[in-house]
Amino acid sequence: MNEKDKILTLTVTNTVGFTLENLKVRFALIDDVFEKNPWMTTIKELFPYETIEIGYPVENLEGAVLIEALTEAYGKIFSRTVKFAPEEKK
Repeated sequence: MNEKDKILTLTVTNTVGFTLENLKVRFALIDDVFEKNPWMTTIKELFPYETIEIGYPVENLEGAVLIEALTEAYGKIFSRTVKFAPEEKK
């Protein structure tokens, strides 16, 4: 989380052992029960065990984001809500 620029960095890793083609990755902030600021991107090819990082702008430094990944061949392969907050100062 880049607190200054309010960018949440999300890491996407292909752990299935084969290439995922036309992988659609979708992010949306969760505001109570509603989705807010949805954003989607398509990754042409994500090779086995390849990792990419995607920056997603957020309005607040604390909240939750829905992350979904799907392909035409396999449908929805990942869907999870992740809570985020700034790192605690020590």
